[in-house]
Amino acid sequence: MEPQVTGNQAVPIDVQSLHERCLGDAAFVREVLGIFKRQGVTFVANLRRNLSDGDAVGLAKSAHALKGSAANISACALSALSGELEASAAAISPAEGQVRMAAIATEFERVIAFIDAMTADSE
Repeated sequence: MEPQVTGNQAVPIDVQSLHERCLGDAAFVREVLGIFKRQGVTFVANLRRNLSDGDAVGLAKSAHALKGSAANISACALSALSGELEASAAAISPAEGQVRMAAIATEFERVIAFIDAMTADSE
């Protein structure tokens, strides 16, 4: 199944894939999404700090953590953006780092808003 489309952008989480990963267990889906929300905030804060400090190793590690966490919930665009930052962390300019961070932050907010709407529907 293709991700649903709203406007010009696909929804930030492939819900069918997420449900398949969680073996169709709706309670487990909610639990996994809750963990992502809590951890994701920390991962994004770490990315911002690593960029600000000029810490390329920390930036790569933080981007890797967000990439994997996003992949676990089938947030493909966020995972891809994080992976791109991870791959370029050692050579990225501060200006490019800020551009990539802004894109990640925007997509992260889309994911969180989608999670909130998705979990509100299931309560």
